[in-house]
Amino acid sequence: MSWHNVMSLGARPFTCGSCGTFVASERGYQGDAGVIYVCPFCDTPTVFLEDGRQIPGVAPVGDVQNLPPDVAALYREARGSLAASAPTAAVLTCRKLLMSIAVAQG
Repeated sequence: MSWHNVMSLGARPFTCGSCGTFVASERGYQGDAGVIYVCPFCDTPTVFLEDGRQIPGVAPVGDVQNLPPDVAALYREARGSLAASAPTAAVLTCRKLLMSIAVAQG
């Protein structure tokens, strides 16, 4: 994606909420309610509001390797819900994940 009229801001280190890479970017946009930085790794925007919140947030915990595809999808969904500050959705997804694992294990 090509970003137009990108400003040169002061460099800011952050973990990208989209790709999960720790980066330092100085490209972005200044607004009234915060700053938008463009990730130099995946080229997606990350918003930093004046109150310190980052959108999209960083997904907690790391990836788990070698999961079956359906379980991996539910796990990513739960992590994404937490990153988006949606704890109820994360809990419901984790319950579904536990049910799927229980059924698979008999």
